Amino acid sequence: MKKDVTMRKNTFVKGAFITTIGIVLTKILGILYVIPFHAIIGEEGGALYGYAYTIYLFFVSFSSAGVPLAISKIVSEYQTLGYRNAKKKSFALGKMLSVVIGIICFFLIFLSAPILAKFILGDVSGGNSVEDVTLVIRVISSAILVGPILSVYRGYFEGHRIMSPPSISQVLEQLFRVLIIIFGSLITLKVFNMNLSTVVSVALFGATVGAFISYFYLLDKYLKNKSRFNEKTSDVSEPKITSKEILRKIIVYAIPFIMIDVFKSIYNYVDMFSVVKGLVKYAEYSAVDAETVYSMLSTWAQKFNMIISAVSTGIIVSLIPNLTESIVKKDKEEINKKIGLSISMLLYLIIPITFGICFLSKAIWTLFYGESLYGPSVLSYYIFVGLFISIFTTVITILQTLKDYKNVFYCLLV
Repeated sequence: MKKDVTMRKNTFVKGAFITTIGIVLTKILGILYVIPFHAIIGEEGGALYGYAYTIYLFFVSFSSAGVPLAISKIVSEYQTLGYRNAKKKSFALGKMLSVVIGIICFFLIFLSAPILAKFILGDVSGGNSVEDVTLVIRVISSAILVGPILSVYRGYFEGHRIMSPPSISQVLEQLFRVLIIIFGSLITLKVFNMNLSTVVSVALFGATVGAFISYFYLLDKYLKNKSRFNEKTSDVSEPKITSKEILRKIIVYAIPFIMIDVFKSIYNYVDMFSVVKGLVKYAEYSAVDAETVYSMLSTWAQKFNMIISAVSTGIIVSLIPNLTESIVKKDKEEINKKIGLSISMLLYLIIPITFGICFLSKAIWTLFYGESLYGPSVLSYYIFVGLFISIFTTVITILQTLKDYKNVFYCLLV
């Protein structure tokens, strides 16, 4: 079978560069679309979008965040050792596990949507209704069905240190998501004259469409290069490794990654359940003004934090299989070199971006969203959340890859 010329292994620095470029491109697309999207749905629609997306991201932490990085680490480990059968079995088990988790999470979100909506809004009235919030949460739940299996394929490619296809798949996912968000919401509002909750629902469904397209792209790449993935890298005698052992390893490797994302999501959950109700009850804001402030935190300012997180994510995705390879080989000098290089690259890139956005917050906010009483101030402070979370995530991922689970738990708890 003819092999795809793009299917090449990448060194750590090159892999980190390719992955970071891909992720940054997706985040740029994610920032550019907010200009027309903000004009279409406004602050009230932004709050509604934020409610659903925060719920979605929390469940993604369980269904998609840990398994692909665990698969990447395990595949890299078995590839280095030359255990071809164990590697194939890990991939198959990862796919099966991701499908089961995706279905469970989908039903949890879909069935609990009315309860979550009531809990989010409480007794607040005058803004979005419980029915509106329930609808958008149920719509976004469909993306959970494909997200986990998609992430496993990405982890499999990355475990082989083949970074281009996963990066391209992320760009494709974001591109089609953005197209649905802009054109879908615009047509729904202007042509069909639908209400705001329906417009936001169409925009949110873009996540599902983008995920499906990205999945089929990676599936095609995998099938065309399947023989290459199955090549035996060495003539070592492979021990018999049971499915139970591999499944246990996937779970053990995935849990710290899941914990990292869950703890990061808790920040957003605290905002979602407290900002609107707190401003209305204790600061005597109207429901509309309170949701305006919340939309800035959850949707509009958050888009700029994504640029910073994209850099750390790109480094982490490339670091895990490369660092795992050095750990398996017990090459301490190479381990130290890769850790130092990853932290240096991170700080060199994200510190100037953070301070630049902080100092130019008013101009940036006005350019993207127009004049705002609260927006520039929110952005100037909130951007530092992205800075510290990116540093924290990179460091704790290094600890996890080194299997220092005790300190990982302590860091997360603190």
